[in-house]
Amino acid sequence: MEFTLCNASSINLNFILYVINIYKNKKSNLTDEFLSIEELYQIVPNIWNDMVGKFKPIEGRAPNSSFIYWDKELLKERDSYRILFKDTEEGYKEYLNIWNQYSEWWHNECQVMLNKKMDEFIPTIYELVKNKLISNKGYLPSDNFAIEIVFSEVPKDCLLNGTLFTIESINDFCSESCISKISERLYKLILSKYSIDVK
Repeated sequence: MEFTLCNASSINLNFILYVINIYKNKKSNLTDEFLSIEELYQIVPNIWNDMVGKFKPIEGRAPNSSFIYWDKELLKERDSYRILFKDTEEGYKEYLNIWNQYSEWWHNECQVMLNKKMDEFIPTIYELVKNKLISNKGYLPSDNFAIEIVFSEVPKDCLLNGTLFTIESINDFCSESCISKISERLYKLILSKYSIDVK
């Protein structure tokens, strides 16, 4: 059985990026509910990498089940995202307010946009990776892989892949050369899972 490739979009990873954008837009006008931008950038890699590290595949289900389940389980812990704001009552209220704004935007606009965009590219990326695996290695794995799509750039020191997925900004799907680079990252991820030398 050949491997599968899903497009996925995490409400949790994208929330971190949403918060970062709010901080950037406020810049020097950050009120008492917010951390300093320096404090935020110290926290973000820890919470991001912890989330990515919690992914575990689920055997015997639909190809995208593992990625959906992982994201839903993270959602149960979303109160931990309050660490992105001041540890005060006002900071917690601001977190709740921003989460509610984000949730509405995510479900009504962003997730639909990301998935629609990725439906165009997944078949192309799959064929590029599949052909390279056959050409260079002579076989295909049987796991379920995914490309996790985020709406802006991944912050510095944050993981760009989990065990079965790469994390890509939608902004990078802009040309054939960029698609080729994304395919190469997925190809290398697949080889690393099976401890095969990359060529």
